[in-house]
Amino acid sequence: MQIPGVVGVAQGLQDERPCIVVYVKEKTDAVSAQIPKTLNGYPVQIIESGELRALPKPGL
Repeated sequence: MQIPGVVGVAQGLQDERPCIVVYVKEKTDAVSAQIPKTLNGYPVQIIESGELRALPKPGL
């Protein structure tokens, strides 16, 4: 997905069933409207995570 504001995707569980988790920098109506409710039959869950950054390897 190349939607502005989306910072990550993952597999997850919703009601104990597999789902797609979409992490967004800020959960707004504009961003949510661009993300489908389902994808290939799987429900999509949107989670506001803020900005994600990789940490350096320890010892570097």
